[in-house]
Amino acid sequence: MKLVIIIVVLFLGYKLLPVIFRESGRAAGYSGDFEKALKRLNLAVKLSGNVKNKNLYGYMLMQNGRFRDAVTVFNEIILDRAILPANKITSKVYRAMAKCKLGNVQEALEDSEEIFENVKNTLTYSLLGYMRQANGDAALDLCLEAYDYNDDDRDICDNLAVAYYMTGDYDSAMEMADEVREKFPSFVEGYYHSAQIAAKKGDKKAALEFLEKTEDCNRTVMTTVTVEDIEALKEELKNA
Repeated sequence: MKLVIIIVVLFLGYKLLPVIFRESGRAAGYSGDFEKALKRLNLAVKLSGNVKNKNLYGYMLMQNGRFRDAVTVFNEIILDRAILPANKITSKVYRAMAKCKLGNVQEALEDSEEIFENVKNTLTYSLLGYMRQANGDAALDLCLEAYDYNDDDRDICDNLAVAYYMTGDYDSAMEMADEVREKFPSFVEGYYHSAQIAAKKGDKKAALEFLEKTEDCNRTVMTTVTVEDIEALKEELKNA
């Protein structure tokens, strides 16, 4: 009987330890302690290298700025023939984001187009919209379609504001940017794009005020607008 209990305890420990380390790592990441998060998640992966554990580990690597390491982790999932294609979507999305951060913008776009052909959801709509815009395409039709699909998603709303801006429809762009700032008041991109739009509408004062607001926003390594972008726009406005 004692042997059975020991076997059961060991089995439960084997099953639960990866979950414990994963959730502990997730909590550490949310609190901003990425080094601790990576150590815990690395243990979770070593104990159970399932897709969920690996995806979270790869995403935390991105949060720590280690994009090449993240791509390696996602590639392991994507190239594993034992994993169903449907279970690789998140890995492919994250890999495209990491590639973009590494400067491989065209390759990231191609990956995003391929993902979108197979899966249309909030994540893939926002990803493809952003990637097309990063490659110089306003992608207005796609962004309108995405907004119809989910008008409460932060990135979809922001992409639509940028699409209007890129096509020169500054009134619609500002209307959408107002919505983004109201719904997501700590979003750096929302204020930066509002500043760009205000500048095009000739309201330099409002543009500078929007840029000042970015200092109160939440910034992570995944934020698409850099401090340098903000400072460059400030200087451009001050010298205009």
